[in-house]
Amino acid sequence: MTCQEVNCAAGKLEGVVYGIKDPIAEWPRIKRELRTRPLLLLINYEGVLVPTPSVSSSLDYDLRELLLSLRSKPAVTVGIISGLGLSSLQNLVRINGLYYASRYGLEIRGPEMEFVHPVCTQGSSELQTMKGSLEERLRGVSGIAIEEQGFSLSLSYQQVVDNSQKEAARDIAGAVIQPYVNAGKFRIVEWKDSMEIIPMVNWDKGRVVKMFENLISSRKTLPLTIYLGADYSDEEAFRNIKGKGIGIVVGRRNTTAAGYYLSGHSEVLDFFLLLESFY
Repeated sequence: MTCQEVNCAAGKLEGVVYGIKDPIAEWPRIKRELRTRPLLLLINYEGVLVPTPSVSSSLDYDLRELLLSLRSKPAVTVGIISGLGLSSLQNLVRINGLYYASRYGLEIRGPEMEFVHPVCTQGSSELQTMKGSLEERLRGVSGIAIEEQGFSLSLSYQQVVDNSQKEAARDIAGAVIQPYVNAGKFRIVEWKDSMEIIPMVNWDKGRVVKMFENLISSRKTLPLTIYLGADYSDEEAFRNIKGKGIGIVVGRRNTTAAGYYLSGHSEVLDFFLLLESFY
């Protein structure tokens, strides 16, 4: 096991794994690899493209312009991975020609690719029953929005003004959904002012990365995969590309399988500027 995968007390900063590299400082080496291979750039939306996970957090102007530029390069493929539903993610990013992996890759849409995990076509009747129960129990709470997004539900209390009502809504929703969670059929993804209810399935971001790599390598040389993530669910992706790609964790972490580290949103922007200037 490498130092990156265990807790190390001697990090370059508190909460940063010892021995992890700065991709900006390592740019000359990364640039040499990019000269010989196409780029597969995979980015977790929450925590990387937007600093605070929220269903209302859209891209800032500079990041959108950089992604638009990178998308136009023949040697670059860009994919965005999120826990949000497909329509919510596309509405927040608003860039055509990207690959969107919603619900952590249970549904993927992009050029020459349309994938829905088989489990998502099951349990639709239970989803309808859950939605009906939520609507009935939360009818008296002003500002609640319950939306069915294909094979999942989105429950937003962002417009609920009263904080006590907001907490009550969260508790009621939890009580309605918990039996489905206990039965192993659905799981809850919590955001700042909302929750997403998605099918429970043996699926992770490492498998999503493999799908993208297989897609690109079928029509080009095996790509150099650069994956940026900020969540513990990104660790499977980091492990998948270890030794053959570049995993970049964003934000402080005591343990990670990523080989590289960026401190936050501003350094992500700097790194994307380097990528954009290379092409």
